[in-house]
Amino acid sequence: MQGDASAFGTVSVEQLALQHRGAIKIGPFGSQLRKVEMKEKGVKVYGQENIIRSDWSSGERRVNKSKFVTLSSCELKAGDVVLTMMGTIGRCGVFPADAEPGIMDSHLLRIQPDPSVIDRSFLAMVLGDERVVGRQVDRLSHGSIMAGLSSAIVRRLKVPLPPLPEQRRIAEILDTLDEAIRKTEQVIAKLQQMKQGLLHDLLTRGIDDNGELRDPERHPEQFKDSPLGRIPREWEVQRLGDVVRSNGGLIQTGPFGSQLHAHEYVSNGVPVIMPQDIQGERIDTAIIARITERKAHELSRHRVQVNDAVFSRRGDLSRCVAIEENEIGWLCGTGSLLVRLPASAVSSAWLASVYRHDLGQRQILAQAVGSTMVNLNGKILASLLVPIPPPDEQRNCTKQVGAVRSRLAIELSEMDKLRTLKHGLMDDLLTGRVRVSVPEEAAA
Repeated sequence: MQGDASAFGTVSVEQLALQHRGAIKIGPFGSQLRKVEMKEKGVKVYGQENIIRSDWSSGERRVNKSKFVTLSSCELKAGDVVLTMMGTIGRCGVFPADAEPGIMDSHLLRIQPDPSVIDRSFLAMVLGDERVVGRQVDRLSHGSIMAGLSSAIVRRLKVPLPPLPEQRRIAEILDTLDEAIRKTEQVIAKLQQMKQGLLHDLLTRGIDDNGELRDPERHPEQFKDSPLGRIPREWEVQRLGDVVRSNGGLIQTGPFGSQLHAHEYVSNGVPVIMPQDIQGERIDTAIIARITERKAHELSRHRVQVNDAVFSRRGDLSRCVAIEENEIGWLCGTGSLLVRLPASAVSSAWLASVYRHDLGQRQILAQAVGSTMVNLNGKILASLLVPIPPPDEQRNCTKQVGAVRSRLAIELSEMDKLRTLKHGLMDDLLTGRVRVSVPEEAAA
């Protein structure tokens, strides 16, 4: 939705609320509700986590009955539209009729809409769209230091106002999409848990010749002690530096300072992998820097090859990615470390999995240098103890993880499509470019 433009016209939130004191109210501030007053039993206190998770049953904060009476003006009631005010701003929900009675904290704001003018579900969806709130907040906050809302800003927010029956129909359509998004989020969460559990088992137990996970309890004879704990007997444990040196590999940093200047980046060219481009287990190319082929030739020693892995040298030291076939020839950039491994020793996919797991992260973070921002260097990385299964077992393990990762990628892609569809629909429906049909009985 571009700005406030709408075929329906726009109305301020203040005009849409019931005309009584407290119809638009922020939760209790400072000394009105202190942390020491929170109890294990009593009346529930709701916070922004309830809206962010779309779960009004979560949370254990409570106050006693007398405190609830004192703060009764902050009570949430069925049909109240509740908006997050700090941190994650602009998330919105409708307080349900079956929720436990309670009050809101200082990070929430309550709106009691006039049902003869606006549908509460419609209002929550409009205010929950970051483009509607974000653009107006930027304009109304006048350079406020902290990213947060205020009741004064919320009162002035403009909302498109279709006829009431059309509001309800729009809310129904968007709610259907929201439900599809929620279900996809649940599938993604389950797949992520499945992948983490599988990865842990594979990195500590491995799989036998039959493709089954080894069982340390039923078959303790299949395991041995190592510096990393109990591991399968067929495995070895070596320092990464020893693996690299004995097999003709390398560990090197990306180009420094004068080797690559900011003005040498171009809009089209050879991608340069920076720490911020390593997202999860893949390289995000959305904002990746690029250089000309000529410059890439000058820095050819930093080009990535088959079975390479790239690590972040600063900030989030869990960032690591195994280079895939379509990324061969890209450059390891400033702030990154390149590890080259002969496939006969350790696969880069196996190394990346070990590094991101607790097995690797505990070792790295225990040695990482830097006070304000932790840093990784070649010496620390070379000291990493790596469990090394036989090559065939490495491939089988990474293949199993890859299968779950592929399913996860499909669901994440579906999530992106649903969100894009929702944003497009909101643009069309809230501006009136596309009108929805309303059944005659609903219009009446």
